[in-house]
Amino acid sequence: MHYCISDIHGEFDRYQTMLEEIHLTDNDTLYVIGDVIDRAPGGVDVLEDIMARKNVVMLMGNHEQMCLGIHWEKTNVYGARQLWSSNGGSVTRRE
Repeated sequence: MHYCISDIHGEFDRYQTMLEEIHLTDNDTLYVIGDVIDRAPGGVDVLEDIMARKNVVMLMGNHEQMCLGIHWEKTNVYGARQLWSSNGGSVTRRE
């Protein structure tokens, strides 16, 4: 079976509940269509769970892109940190 979810935004408990409800097995594939982090404390936990599973495929969303842009890109656009923070990035940064 193939499953798809997006916009988890740090809701680790809801993510875990969803996994239990669909009874995700090793024969299934879960596609996570971005926006795993920000807004709620738990995005790092969700990312770690995704990385630990061989049958979960994640595509980067705009929240992951904002995070990477702030921390690792050589050219940091003026106001990018504020934009990320105002979109819930401060929660992820504290994690």
